[in-house]
Amino acid sequence: MPSRVLYVGSNQGYCVFLVEPRSSEILLCTPAPYAALSYCWGSDQMVTLTTTKSTYEEHRRGIGLDLLPKTLKDAVIVCRGLKIEYLWIDALCIVQDDADDWRYESAQMQEVYGNSYITIAAHQAESCVDGFLGQQSFGQPAWQRPFYVLIGTGESIKMHLPTGSESWKWREGSPLMRRGWTLQEALLPRRILYYTGHELVWECDTKILCECGHISDPVYLRHRDPVLKTYTEISCNIECAARQ
Repeated sequence: MPSRVLYVGSNQGYCVFLVEPRSSEILLCTPAPYAALSYCWGSDQMVTLTTTKSTYEEHRRGIGLDLLPKTLKDAVIVCRGLKIEYLWIDALCIVQDDADDWRYESAQMQEVYGNSYITIAAHQAESCVDGFLGQQSFGQPAWQRPFYVLIGTGESIKMHLPTGSESWKWREGSPLMRRGWTLQEALLPRRILYYTGHELVWECDTKILCECGHISDPVYLRHRDPVLKTYTEISCNIECAARQ
């Protein structure tokens, strides 16, 4: 597990806690599943809640959900829904004004994302205050094609088929895909849950599935090629070394 994670629990508590799984206080006998968040901070970083030297102990005592920017709060909701008790978010799990801590932790991204049980990717959110849960465009009437089906009794029932004709383009305009730093966050995880703004997309090393059913071609998995994955890990290490 990472050096620090947020304990979000599996209930509806109003706080999350910054914990150190390797510390003597909370030493876990076996690594626990955790989720990692891939998201955009946004241009106004003053609205991003961060862990600093001055807030570190306070965050260990608890962070109220009402203090979290919406994207971070949505990630907590997803984790609780999936019964995942731990969540890694860079802004809160790295001490942002500690240069030594930042250098060390930023060099661990291949471990953080590579060992995550699942990575939550908030693709449509321009900023951490936007959030990613809520209505999706493919669920709106404009994207639903109605048709009628005869059932055994001879009765005709109305059904809806999502068209999703532009579903394969969701990566192109994604704010998350316009950030160079998040390339590693797309390549290193074993499982990714994409919140695209259009629909929910699942991706792992062997399969990619979307709600509309239009994403099924293995070509979408090319970016998970082991060679490219190794190249990305090396690139991440080089970038982190260059920052030192």
